[in-house]
Amino acid sequence: MYRESEDAPENDTAMELTIIVIVSVVAIVAVASVSQRIAVAVPLSLVVVGIALSFLPGLPKIDVDPKWILAGALPPLLYATAVRMPAHDFRRDFKAIAGLAVEYHLHKIFTKLAISSRGQLHSILAGSTNQGPRQTS
Repeated sequence: MYRESEDAPENDTAMELTIIVIVSVVAIVAVASVSQRIAVAVPLSLVVVGIALSFLPGLPKIDVDPKWILAGALPPLLYATAVRMPAHDFRRDFKAIAGLAVEYHLHKIFTKLAISSRGQLHSILAGSTNQGPRQTS
């Protein structure tokens, strides 16, 4: 028997969340199927459909912590893409991939260094041990 209690709003929320998850899974499968038939990358199709759905009025706003996306959604997507990438394509593009990776990390390192040293990047790169402000006489 169902009793009116304080748990009823929680049950409605759980049911709404369950429906959202089921509809989302069905939509993902449908978009993936259609994108394979028209020879478009599945992640690209999912992003386009997700952006289009975000503009529809009446849909509930879903806030997801970015940490969940980085830890739960991104690794399987990257793994699936890496497994499907032909080795010949990777070898052909290795020089560009490695060059961009090195350039990105060097840029990141020097940007952080410039920000953390508060403008004293020149003295650090020049090998100066004096990290304090310059004194003029």
